[in-house]
Amino acid sequence: MFTTRCKSLLLCLLAVTLSLQLVDGAFKSFSSWKLTSKGSDDQWHPAVGINGYKPVIMTDEGLGISTNGWMRCAPTRTVNDQFVKISSLETVSRDNGLTLEVKLQSSHALEDAFAIVSFLLTAPNGNTFMANNHSPAFNLTGEEQVLRLNFRSTKIPEDDWMLHIYHLGKELYNVDRTDLRDATVEEAFAVQLDRHLFNVGAGDSPLRPFHTPVSKPEDNLLPATEGTYSVNVKLVIGPDGQVSNYSFEDSVPEALQAHLSESIEDWLFLPAVKLGQPVEKRVVIPLKLK
Repeated sequence: MFTTRCKSLLLCLLAVTLSLQLVDGAFKSFSSWKLTSKGSDDQWHPAVGINGYKPVIMTDEGLGISTNGWMRCAPTRTVNDQFVKISSLETVSRDNGLTLEVKLQSSHALEDAFAIVSFLLTAPNGNTFMANNHSPAFNLTGEEQVLRLNFRSTKIPEDDWMLHIYHLGKELYNVDRTDLRDATVEEAFAVQLDRHLFNVGAGDSPLRPFHTPVSKPEDNLLPATEGTYSVNVKLVIGPDGQVSNYSFEDSVPEALQAHLSESIEDWLFLPAVKLGQPVEKRVVIPLKLK
C-alpha cells in the first residue's frame, strides 16, 4: 500500500551526524500548485500521493483515500531540493485522454511519485479556472528513465497544458524553469523540519544539524598560542530547532565570544524527537578555530 511504501522510503533517509555544516544549498523556490482533495468528512485535505487513480490525502487522523477521485489546485510558492531534468516529452496518444512518453532524470530515487497536467478550462458561465488531471503513481530511480504517463481526462486541450512531477504533495522543480530562485535558509529549514518529523513518526530521533556555519575569526581575536585552539559551546536547542540558550564552557576572550555569538545565534537544528514529539536537547559542541 502507499502508506507503507511512503513511510519505508522516508525511513531510508540517511542520518546526519552532529557536525558543523550547511546542507541547504540545493533548495530552490518557485511557483507551483497546492493540491487538495476531499475526504470522507467532506473537507479538503492536502493530496500527498495517488493510489490507483484516487488521490491519497493527509487528514488529522492520518493518511486516507479521497472520496471524489480528483484534486483541486491553488497557486502557491514551493521550496524543494528535489528536481527533474526532462530531456524529451512526446504525446503518444489522445485516445481517452492523454498519454505522454517522458524521458527524464530525477535528483533522488523516490517511490510513489505522480504527475499532473495543469490547464485552463472554461465553465458554463464563461469563467475560466485552472484544472488538472493526474497520472497513476510511479517510481523515480535517480537515473535517466523513460516513463509512460496516462491522464484520463478528455478535457485536456491539445497543446495548452503543463506537466508537473510531484512527490508527497510537493512539486519537484524542473531545472529548465526560468523562475527558480535560491531558497532562504529559513525556507529550506521549514521543508527539512517537516520531512524530519514525518520521517520519525511516533518514534525517537537524535538531534541533527541543519545550518551551523561559523565565521572564521581574525587572528587578533585568537589567543597567541601554539598549535590548535578550540572552544566548547554548551547549547540548549528548543523543540523548534533553534538555539534557545548557549554558553562557553572554557575561558574565552569577550571579543571572541561576541564574534562567535553572531554565528551561533542563527544556528538551526532538526530537533531531537521523543515518542513523536520534538523535545529540548542540551549538547556541547567543540569549535576548532585554529
